Amino acid sequence: MKKSSRIFLILIVSVVLVTMIGCELGTGVGAGGNTGAGSTRSLLDVALDTSATASLANVVVYIDANGTNSTKLATDVLSDLSADYTVFAPDNAAFVDVFGDNDGDGIVESDDVNDLIAALGLTTSAGADALFSIVAAHVAPGLYAAADVIAGAGTPFAAVQGNLTAGFTSPNYTITSDFDGLANGSPVTADIIATDVPADNGIVHLIDAVIGL
Repeated sequence: MKKSSRIFLILIVSVVLVTMIGCELGTGVGAGGNTGAGSTRSLLDVALDTSATASLANVVVYIDANGTNSTKLATDVLSDLSADYTVFAPDNAAFVDVFGDNDGDGIVESDDVNDLIAALGLTTSAGADALFSIVAAHVAPGLYAAADVIAGAGTPFAAVQGNLTAGFTSPNYTITSDFDGLANGSPVTADIIATDVPADNGIVHLIDAVIGL
């Protein structure tokens, strides 16, 4: 298949997926996330209101409640309407693959996070600070729509922590972080599985792995 045909195919699939997610959120595709006159929809709202990113929202809340970083992911980044960010959001299955799932509901919760931090031999606050950096590796300042990500494949761009690089491994476009949060020496690559979910302060792309580990 020619590259142009692959690009067209992934954009068509993404439109279908984001339409499904947009219906779940109660927003129209390309509506900028605005739900009505005078209302706003931040990246945090998207994470909280989308079932596929419930684990991400729980981890962010855990980090802000237990970490020592003066910057709070929920209020200072994901809810900051004065700036734009692009979030490559791991789905629930991606978080469960890393953290486990004690109650079997398919969503990572605080007890799952505590167990991983304990297994790593870290205190709660040190673990939360380490997770801050890992989650920050999924957030890029500025707006990168799917077309921008695809057009820039192979060229690194800055995230809040480290750099991100898009690529293509048939049949999917991918995203890789050069941040090695757990010092395992091997960058993690995720498939991009849905794109262009809008918020008033940015855009969300759904991915199938936690990167920056």
